[in-house]
Amino acid sequence: MKHIPDQTHSSGLIYEIGHQADLTQFSDELEYLELLLPNIATSNTRDLRTYAMAYIERFPDDVLQLEHEWKLLYAALIQSSQRADYGTVIALVQSLTHVVGRLDNPVVAEHILRLGIAACQQLPDHKQLAFFQNRLATLLFSHGNYQEGRHLWYSSLRQAESCGDAVCVWEPLSSFAHMADILRSYEETQRFIAMIQRSDEYESSDYFLSAIFIRGFRARVMNHPAEAQNDLKYCLRLLSTHKKITYSPSYRQLFTMAAQTELARVQGDYARSQAYAESSHALAQLFGDRYTAASLLIDQMFFTYRQERFADTQTAFLRLSALSYQYADPSFIRYCHILEQQLALQSPKRSSYAQHTQRTMPIPTSSPLQEALSEREVEVLQCIADGYSNQEIASLLVITTGTVKKHLEHTYAKLHVRSRTAAIARARSLSILP
Repeated sequence: MKHIPDQTHSSGLIYEIGHQADLTQFSDELEYLELLLPNIATSNTRDLRTYAMAYIERFPDDVLQLEHEWKLLYAALIQSSQRADYGTVIALVQSLTHVVGRLDNPVVAEHILRLGIAACQQLPDHKQLAFFQNRLATLLFSHGNYQEGRHLWYSSLRQAESCGDAVCVWEPLSSFAHMADILRSYEETQRFIAMIQRSDEYESSDYFLSAIFIRGFRARVMNHPAEAQNDLKYCLRLLSTHKKITYSPSYRQLFTMAAQTELARVQGDYARSQAYAESSHALAQLFGDRYTAASLLIDQMFFTYRQERFADTQTAFLRLSALSYQYADPSFIRYCHILEQQLALQSPKRSSYAQHTQRTMPIPTSSPLQEALSEREVEVLQCIADGYSNQEIASLLVITTGTVKKHLEHTYAKLHVRSRTAAIARARSLSILP
């Protein structure tokens, strides 16, 4: 069984919620919940897990409602895990998967999913295990762990296939942006579609819908308009006739709007494509995760740039820059800098534009990851970059070698890397190190 990080060491928030959660701590929330859950108000059972289960039954896939009460649900999840109530753990994690990509604390988000994975392994529940592994894969991928995320994503498909459910892992209509990047090429998307088509009634699967959309997107980017238009029209036709979608209507709306955006782009209807893109971005901010919101902005940036609509490119660029303050994904920041350089060349007021972007870009000023690293952790990382050994760093900073190792462990976790070389590369990409 995969080791679940100790709750008292994963983060301060995990400790706070896991060790202090009781009814009195959430008294205000519970009073509010009783207005939404009248059956709870009249019952004699006043237990945190009872409230949590009633809440997710009332709002099973309502992203906004689940997001408002995620701390209460997380507290109930930790209590259920401590009491080995694995069925309740799985149910709570299933609901929290809708919001893990929206949480500011990636350690907590990962902890939620790993608790669900551990519970599935205990029961065992192989189908839910595949779902949670797939969601963890997209979470790791969205935080820059591309190799591990992609590997786990394909592993979750094989796990689901062994359960006879290979093409229905988690919610592809909400994770189409992750899938588009995990499936790195037109050819890889073709192979994925071929795998789906081996199943019965493949046209009614949400994975097939997403894969057709991604193939159309790839064809548009590769400048194959006929193939792109066919796939995107096919995708929208399936969406209009597909009656078996059981996921949140908000996800379906977001996915449909993204498909309409791409179709308008390939058809050369710029005004319509921009209108759909604006709606897609608004829906992604409301119901999607930050990765999806950022991906949609990147697509809009490059499309408008190729259309030489530089004012619209700059608008999308500034939005992505603001989002990067919160997200701090190295690839998104790199895209920002690529467009920053190109826009500076195109801008008639180059100097004033450059001054403005310096104020809006998260690099080289600061980033959430840089703020997450302590001053001492940055010092240790700089010493590593300068070629010092652990023993030399300990002598230089007047600390023990054990403390140096502990600082490195914390730094690796915060930067989502596993080696000194990767830590240095990530820190430099984020301008934590020069």
